Amino acid sequence: MNKEEREHMNENNPQLEQTIQVLRSFWRIQRNFGRWGQASIKNSNLSMPQFLILQAMFPAQVISQKSLGERLLFPKSTLSTSVDGLVTLGFLKRSIPEENRREVELELTEAGREQVLLMHNEPNGVYQKMMGVLSQLSEESIHTLLELHQQLYELMIDTETTENGEDARC
Repeated sequence: MNKEEREHMNENNPQLEQTIQVLRSFWRIQRNFGRWGQASIKNSNLSMPQFLILQAMFPAQVISQKSLGERLLFPKSTLSTSVDGLVTLGFLKRSIPEENRREVELELTEAGREQVLLMHNEPNGVYQKMMGVLSQLSEESIHTLLELHQQLYELMIDTETTENGEDARC
């Protein structure tokens, strides 16, 4: 099928065209988040998975390594290697609880909290850039955006739960 035929198919299916537009919108935004995230870690000596782990841990007190992996959807090897590096850097503390010796619990150390706060305040990083963007929107627009994202998320989870019988909430 050539480009002209694909375009003609989309013209005959406005729902498909709208779906493509929404997905492209999210892809463009995600690409910017990736660039801004790289700027957040530029001076930190962290990998992107380590950055995401620290963000997911903040401000939580303790989280199991299994739960963290499920939330971030990292392969076990990426999660394990990244956690090892963060423990070595002194940003995470790893422990095994007495009540479940098969579980590994992770805790953000004080140095880890300080690192997260440094990344939050990085002038060219994701948090500062997003704050700048959001400052150009009204509170009502931000509230509406958050409501729409929540609705979309819940509909997506409902669809996954219906299709495969398990809850896919992060």
